Amino acid sequence: MDKLTIAITLIGVASFFLGGSLASFTVLCIDRMKFLSTDGWSLRTVALKPSFCESCGHSISPFFLVPVLGYLVSRAKCSHCGVRIPAKHFVIELLSGTAASSLALYLVYDQIKTFL
Repeated sequence: MDKLTIAITLIGVASFFLGGSLASFTVLCIDRMKFLSTDGWSLRTVALKPSFCESCGHSISPFFLVPVLGYLVSRAKCSHCGVRIPAKHFVIELLSGTAASSLALYLVYDQIKTFL
């Protein structure tokens, strides 16, 4: 493998996971907005409370929070209670990661090619 291929691969993978993570966090915050009026949550709690299963309240392991991979490894189910995780999370992470990766590679390809 030459340097160009390695650089492109690293940028593509890193931007995929960054894009998927940002999209996943945004969806999490939007989903948690429903708790603001019912459980006395504040906006700070919505964004900073660790991820948990909405069915059983069990805290989600950091390994399962990796965009796309966590969904596939967990087989779309909570590891504690077995309730199915909505497919919207997988689709949003996959599309956002792909878009972020494509955009990053489009923006930096010529600069990397010139640099290396």
